[in-house]
Amino acid sequence: MGTILLISKIALVLLSLCGIMMLFHYRFKVDAAFAPVFAVGTVISVIFAGGILNIMPKTITALYAAGAVLFVYYAVRILMRREKATFVFSPQTIIFFVGCAFAMLYCRDIIFHLSDELSHWGTMIKEMCTVKGFPDARTVIDYKEYPPAAAIFAYFFLFATGFSEPLCYVAQAIFTISCCVAVLHGVKWKNIWTAPFSLAMLFIICDISEVTITSLLVDYLMPVMAIALAAYTIENRKELAENPVGFAAITCPVFTALCLIKTNAVALYAMYLFIVVYILRKELFAKDKTERMGREKLLRMCGVYAVPAVALFIWKVVL
Repeated sequence: MGTILLISKIALVLLSLCGIMMLFHYRFKVDAAFAPVFAVGTVISVIFAGGILNIMPKTITALYAAGAVLFVYYAVRILMRREKATFVFSPQTIIFFVGCAFAMLYCRDIIFHLSDELSHWGTMIKEMCTVKGFPDARTVIDYKEYPPAAAIFAYFFLFATGFSEPLCYVAQAIFTISCCVAVLHGVKWKNIWTAPFSLAMLFIICDISEVTITSLLVDYLMPVMAIALAAYTIENRKELAENPVGFAAITCPVFTALCLIKTNAVALYAMYLFIVVYILRKELFAKDKTERMGREKLLRMCGVYAVPAVALFIWKVVL
């Protein structure tokens, strides 16, 4: 009975996450390959905001409810043929949820075993589950300045199930898989023959980044999430040029999550922003009638992209 109840709770969390993924795919036209990382990044950013306001449990409950409602809403629209079932049957969606199932089976007996997990990453998740928010004055964590993105997503996952060391690894594995699936964005059923090449590229990226699902360390999350965002930008460069402010708004929560993985991620974020501004500068000035109009669009976009830096500042200085 206990196992069935646990599986039901995990299914509820994944169903809620799927609803948010469907929102990005159908409402914001995000490709199915990028929907998982957008959903995870948005969940992290929203819960971080809830933590700042000291309403983290209510925020997670609201996300569960909203995700479930969105799942039912889009499922009904698909059944009524008002939406195409492209998301449900896309190779990336199938790979993502198969990967989640594999992670649950593979990590079911793993417990905290690395020194950094015992001193920080695992302990932080446990304390968040205990105090139902960010660690407070009672914390035993030594390095309080480390950003909490991975711990936030783990808490989102464990809020329904209750604290469990193996499920901490499952949550981080889902975070990792959401980033890795984005590398397979070019794979479609009509050109499934390209899958081996995309999988080989993914394997190389994971090998270089030292990706693993048996560790709560976050160093490998930074490059794979940055690569996922870079792939999305390249894939949607036309949209970026046409509506840079709208593009910034939809990607901002994911970049916020990237910056909250670890402080070093700010360097990747700054590099990305510099390249985007450099590329867009000539593009916007060529399209707009005056240089002033192009400059205003760039400034508004940079204003939106300042949010991740502000979030990191709040964590390191204010909280």
